[in-house]
Amino acid sequence: MSAVDKLQKCLQELSECRQNILQLSKNGLFQDNGEALRYCEDIEQIVISDIDVEELGLVSKLLFDPNIGIIRFLMELINVADKTLEKAKIALLEFLFLYIEKVKADIEPYSVKIKEACLSILQFDDEALVRAASFKPMMAMLDSNVSIIDPEKIHIQDVLKRYLDCVFVKSKIQSSTKVMAGVLTMIGIVSRRFPEQSEKDQDKILRVFIHMLKDPNHANAAFKGLHSFLFSFPDVPRKAGSEGYIFECIQRSITMVENETRYDIAKTGFDYIINHSSIFGQYYLRHHEELWQCIWKCREHINIDVKRAAFKAIGEFLKT
Repeated sequence: MSAVDKLQKCLQELSECRQNILQLSKNGLFQDNGEALRYCEDIEQIVISDIDVEELGLVSKLLFDPNIGIIRFLMELINVADKTLEKAKIALLEFLFLYIEKVKADIEPYSVKIKEACLSILQFDDEALVRAASFKPMMAMLDSNVSIIDPEKIHIQDVLKRYLDCVFVKSKIQSSTKVMAGVLTMIGIVSRRFPEQSEKDQDKILRVFIHMLKDPNHANAAFKGLHSFLFSFPDVPRKAGSEGYIFECIQRSITMVENETRYDIAKTGFDYIINHSSIFGQYYLRHHEELWQCIWKCREHINIDVKRAAFKAIGEFLKT
């Protein structure tokens, strides 16, 4: 049996499993025995390891088939809650991320289906870990230097609105720090990659990030999201009078690096220096001594990512 035939058989079995789950859940009898998770793991194994490149077109047709495909599984089981089924959903979403990374722009014909599934899961699935996993396929489609999707076809302005609604409209989404981190990350990605479609919301987006920077539960995600946003809208903080506060956050992130357990925040602070010196250069000059001592010290940091970022920041800092 060829790898494509194995995939088709596995998808058919997953479809039958989905139908059984739906029927049993309607009668209050459903208890997942791990069958769905096994099928999901098998699908990933076949596609990532066994499929040849020239077969990917056919593979996509099978994966996104309206009757037996993975999107139907995810959409129809949104309201079915079970810990093992939760793992199956997460496995499919993580596989979808890997598959989009693999096929790149060839995912475009299925981009609308994927978008709707991810946004529906974010809004309606009961499990926070599943909602958090829904961001990964969206990141794979949207956060790319190479255009993968058509922003008009996918209605990117609506995508941004729905993520912003997660911040402004009270819902269960706001009860999970991990899910809100995904929301803030996606707002940053959309505003960076699609500035034309984000322009009318630029002031609102900045307000979201500034507000969330002041919340300890969401400050780290907001800091990263704002870094992305500033690539497209470097003048907005000055107009809003927020430059000084943002610089304080940058300074705090890199000067307190030895007291942090999450070095990625310090790395993001250095990324601000590397990428956004045109915005904050005057503050770098004003606080040059303290910043320089920190940057110079971090060139020997134990964390390799912090060390690399510090070396890059040294070069950019000297240009200021």
